[in-house]
Amino acid sequence: MKTILSIDESENYRFLLQEELSEKRYQGVTGERIEKTLSKLGCINPDLIILELRQKRFREGVLKN
Repeated sequence: MKTILSIDESENYRFLLQEELSEKRYQGVTGERIEKTLSKLGCINPDLIILELRQKRFREGVLKN
């Protein structure tokens, strides 16, 4: 089963995406915050990552390093 990781601040978007992925037989893993979700990557080996680049923390340069 393919794993898709989605990071998005919108709870509604995460829920809808999770529903669609499970219907298509994908394992969906979702997260709200970039930092917390990326820290889980040691436990998860996703085949695809969908990232919302408009997150406030991302724009403020938290991840520029």
